[in-house]
Amino acid sequence: MSSVLVDGFRRNSSYLDQRIADLTHEQSLTQIGGAANCVNWLVGHMINYRHVVLAAAKADPSGIERFERYARESDPILSDGPGVLPFSTLVEELKASAEAVAEALGSIEQSVLADPSDRPDRFATGHDQMHFYLFHDTLHTGQADVAASLSI
Repeated sequence: MSSVLVDGFRRNSSYLDQRIADLTHEQSLTQIGGAANCVNWLVGHMINYRHVVLAAAKADPSGIERFERYARESDPILSDGPGVLPFSTLVEELKASAEAVAEALGSIEQSVLADPSDRPDRFATGHDQMHFYLFHDTLHTGQADVAASLSI
């Protein structure tokens, strides 16, 4: 089952890499309205959550503190400011996070997936938790795709 997860995260990354490759930092800060945030926040948020995936997979999530500005329910990014990373850095980190997640999920112990989740308030098993994280990644891939097209 972990290959389904690995393939899903890789597919999202590959698709998004193509969509955001030519955006400038300034374009990544463009607000598109509605419930979605700018591309800069969306990509940073995806990286932040991929660190959460690494922790749940019992892999090393080091570096997550660099992405605190992009944590769940953080304020929208309206311009450069404290904690806002250059978009070129985010693009590089998105690729690195995809590889780290693929490696972690590719070698995940089946017991981690079968055991009760470390978030029992939301997920029954580690497997349920990982599927939610893939859904979450896919949701924000779609939002970033729309935001990127509106930011050009």
